[in-house]
Amino acid sequence: MNIEIEKGIPIHSYSKKAVFDDLISRMEVDDSVLVKSHSDVDQLRQAAYRQSKKVSSRIAKDEPDYAFRVWRIK
Repeated sequence: MNIEIEKGIPIHSYSKKAVFDDLISRMEVDDSVLVKSHSDVDQLRQAAYRQSKKVSSRIAKDEPDYAFRVWRIK
């Protein structure tokens, strides 16, 4: 059996928590994102709380589908 050992390959995080943590860390104040579910809004709020940042959300009525827009406010 010939299995090659590889070095320097980054570990990818596939958890939803990590995705939202990364998203909040890249957002600046007054940036916004559009999400499709209220559970995604909750995930963003939790990620912001973990990083001591604040977000605000509103229903995006101008979108063709029911959606939520979330802003980073602090």
